[in-house]
Amino acid sequence: MSELENARARRIVDKKLSDDWSVLLTVSRMRSTPELDLPNELLQRQNAVLVRIGRKINPPMPDLHVNGNGVRCTLTFPAGRQKCFIPWDCVVAISASNGFVIWKRGLTLNNFVPANARSAEVIDLAEWKASRAK
Repeated sequence: MSELENARARRIVDKKLSDDWSVLLTVSRMRSTPELDLPNELLQRQNAVLVRIGRKINPPMPDLHVNGNGVRCTLTFPAGRQKCFIPWDCVVAISASNGFVIWKRGLTLNNFVPANARSAEVIDLAEWKASRAK
């Protein structure tokens, strides 16, 4: 991703986090970089994951830090909480908390994400798509 695209993605996330409770980032395994710090088994099972981040969510994310390099925070997984880093190069879409995709690159998604997605949660994209098809 170019520096211009990185700056645009960061501005979108900063603006949405100031207006909204949370933002969903779609992180792609296909664009993975050595800097990406998520549990390995997560990206081995699926091509993309949705990660919910926010400043006013539960469980709280007091360590949420958004900068020109990416997003650093502690996320909640079934195995517990883990410090993570998501570089902008790995982000292929940004969605508002209501589920509307507000920015995307190189990945076709439905315009909605699960309304019941909890905060700081990684959502199994394949399972979610299957549930939407029913």
